[in-house]
Amino acid sequence: MTALIGGYYTNKGLGDWYQKLKKPSWTPPGNFIGLVWTIIYTLTSISAIFVLRKAKREEKPKLAFLYLLNAFLNAFWSYLFFYRHKIRSASAFLEANALNLSVLSIIKTDWKISPVASLLLIPYALWVSFATFLTYKIEELNRKR
Repeated sequence: MTALIGGYYTNKGLGDWYQKLKKPSWTPPGNFIGLVWTIIYTLTSISAIFVLRKAKREEKPKLAFLYLLNAFLNAFWSYLFFYRHKIRSASAFLEANALNLSVLSIIKTDWKISPVASLLLIPYALWVSFATFLTYKIEELNRKR
């Protein structure tokens, strides 16, 4: 569901606006970004299944909340960045940091229940860190001076 919502906002907002943005030379091509997100969504789903199967009944609501919050933050970044074009106000960058914290929180919480589930999220954490820095650089390159 996160991929569908995020993809919707991304596709709606790509167009001329994104093409005209100044971007760092090391910005990955769109097809590579799509592949990375497909892998991340797959690993995140597997992680959630692993941890929810091993978790005690009383732990499951917290875990479900963390994963749902993360899904919301993930899709919300696409909404802010691509759909609303909120780069100059740094909204997308700030939201990307919240997403980063969300991923790290899940990794930490999962580790206590299923280290495997936690390790499956390391690529997600690395990618979101990279995407957060890329968001910052795009915001920086497109500031009105």
